[in-house]
Amino acid sequence: MKETLLIVALFVLVSGSAACRQADGQMPERSASTRQDDIYDIGKDIANAMAQRQSAQEELEEDLHKFAQTPEAEPHVTELARRLSAVLPGVTLNESEKQQLAEKLWQSISSKDLSERQARALQDQARDLLVYAGLPENEGMLVVAPLADIQLATTERERRWYEVF
Repeated sequence: MKETLLIVALFVLVSGSAACRQADGQMPERSASTRQDDIYDIGKDIANAMAQRQSAQEELEEDLHKFAQTPEAEPHVTELARRLSAVLPGVTLNESEKQQLAEKLWQSISSKDLSERQARALQDQARDLLVYAGLPENEGMLVVAPLADIQLATTERERRWYEVF
C-alpha cells in the first residue's frame, strides 16, 4: 500500500512539473505598416553586405531599426547590424536563405510577447542559417547574440509563477 501511494505521489509530481512549461507567446503579424516589402528590403541589405557594398551596414541598420519596439533595443539592433555586416561577406546564401534570415530577424526584433523558448528558437534558427552558409558555429552564436538583448529590451511578457520551473 505504501509503495502504491509513493508511486502515485511520484507520478502526480512528475506530471505536475511537466505542465509548468512557459506558454508560447504571440508571434508578430504583418500589418499595413509591416509589408512584405520591408522584409524583402532586409534581404536585399543582407545581399548588399555579402557583396561588400559600401553602404550595406547603414542600410541594414536602418531597415532593422524600423522594427525596434523600444529605445532600449536600438543599440542592440545597431550592434546586430554591425556584426552581421562584418561576417556576411564570408558566407554564401541563396535568395531564399537571405529572405529566411530576413524573416527571422524581423520576427526576433518586432516580437513583444515571445516566451524564452520561442526567442531562443528564433535566435538558433538565424544562427543555423549563418552556420549552414559557412560561418563557424561559435561565431554564428556571437553574431546573433544581440537578438537576446533585443528581446529583453522589448518584451512585455511577464513570467508567471508557474513558469519559473
